[in-house]
Amino acid sequence: MKNPSLLKPFNPRTVPEELTNVLAGRVNKPCDEPVHSIMNVLILDDIATSRKLLRAQLEGAGLVVVEASDGVEGLAKLKAGKIDAAIADVLMRGMDGYRFCHEVRQNEEFRNLPIIIYTATYTSPSDEKLCRDLGADKYLRKPASSKQLLDALHEVTAKKQHTKVQLAETDVLKGYSERLAAKLEEKNNQLAERNEALAKLSTKFGVSENKVASAGPNFFAELKRRNVYKVAIAYAVVGWLIVQIATQVFPFFEIPNWAVRLAVVATIIGFPIALVIAWAFELTPEGLMPTAEADARPGFPHKQRWLYVVLAAAAISVGLFFLVRFAR
Repeated sequence: MKNPSLLKPFNPRTVPEELTNVLAGRVNKPCDEPVHSIMNVLILDDIATSRKLLRAQLEGAGLVVVEASDGVEGLAKLKAGKIDAAIADVLMRGMDGYRFCHEVRQNEEFRNLPIIIYTATYTSPSDEKLCRDLGADKYLRKPASSKQLLDALHEVTAKKQHTKVQLAETDVLKGYSERLAAKLEEKNNQLAERNEALAKLSTKFGVSENKVASAGPNFFAELKRRNVYKVAIAYAVVGWLIVQIATQVFPFFEIPNWAVRLAVVATIIGFPIALVIAWAFELTPEGLMPTAEADARPGFPHKQRWLYVVLAAAAISVGLFFLVRFAR
């Protein structure tokens, strides 16, 4: 059937009749979208963030939401006011979703309540089967879109007869215990794997920290043993002496300024080179010798020789300083 419409140009005499046909067609046009009637929905989840997200999804569709943090509080909410459907998580403190579903189906007043199990933890086929055996009308895995949630609510509230408990009390307890034990074992295995990985990381970082901690003192002790500290002090004194000679004496002999700058730059560049040489070599009566060979010679007075060098350089520097001052 064609939808009535107005076509230009139109006859003014026929406008009232054509408008009547258009309005009649618009009013009588069937709606293809499912209509979700406003209802009171009880949501059960022990995680506040999950409840907040679910509330936003449902309230966005115009539904009234009542919250409960576990099955015990959910049963109290059922007794406190009219509830048209319930969406329950499985893993909750206090009374979980399995037990809540079973308790509702055993209650004469609430046994026809539509129940949707909504979980991200109990997601195996055995978990879903147990939910349905305990009387759940619908099973959804987290996360679900708003459309999936509203379609599920429309489906379960449209049922004239709701799912009944398919198991005897003893079978319920048995199935519930088996699923709970399986889930606990799974969580324990995951926890054991994470603890093992954490232990490996801890061992790795612990060894690294020990190496760093032990390398620190050993490194500084080795610097001291190889007289690197003394060379640094001696070089600083000698370098200061060279700079003083270059800046004070060179002008007296009319040496160009570039020679002064060259002396200062060469002194600065030579500092790290002197430290490397002090680390790798040792000053002996025979001249420079690799440190390993010098250490093999018993009774070699490392400390005194470097001390003499430092004192001699310091004496020359001080003498030159005062000589230049008094000469002026």
